[in-house]
Amino acid sequence: MEAKPAPPKKNPWVRLGVGLVVLILVAGLLGYLFRVPLTQVSAYCVDRFGLVGLFVGVVFTDSWILPPLTHEPLLFFGHAGGLSYAQIFLVAGAASHFSGLVGYSAGALLGRRPAVLQRLEKSGVAPLMARRGAVAVALAAITPIPFAASTWTAGAVGMRLGPFVLACAVRWLKVAVYLTLIVAGWSGAGLVAA
Repeated sequence: MEAKPAPPKKNPWVRLGVGLVVLILVAGLLGYLFRVPLTQVSAYCVDRFGLVGLFVGVVFTDSWILPPLTHEPLLFFGHAGGLSYAQIFLVAGAASHFSGLVGYSAGALLGRRPAVLQRLEKSGVAPLMARRGAVAVALAAITPIPFAASTWTAGAVGMRLGPFVLACAVRWLKVAVYLTLIVAGWSGAGLVAA
């Protein structure tokens, strides 16, 4: 019996590029088709929950593990609701960076169980995190690889905190790139609709 060839591995950089293009197109399409109702809902959310709501929402989405969530819709609502680029960037960047510590703490508390550690060892994740933990976390921080899974795993295997916090700083770059694309898509749609 012939062995089947292994399926091709998905390149996270290709997924990232496709994701960025889709993000700007979705923001533009939403801005073109639903500008008024989205602006009204977003303004309501910003008025009701403000920057604290944005911070809590980003921490929750970026540290939640199953299913992986994403904070980009919150950036969209913040912008459409009237928050400035600087406000969204500073609050969401700080929240996303902080979410790494939340995930690390959850992993340290819940992941030290023998069954979990055994599974991490058997899967090869624990040795990888021991050798290249900071790189793995930084890659998850910027690519579509689930960030929360990397932070929980880093906590579970006891990755050193200094390199971990530094790797989580890459989240600031992701927030800047995604927020810029959201603003560009939303603004471009506004020009087309006008």
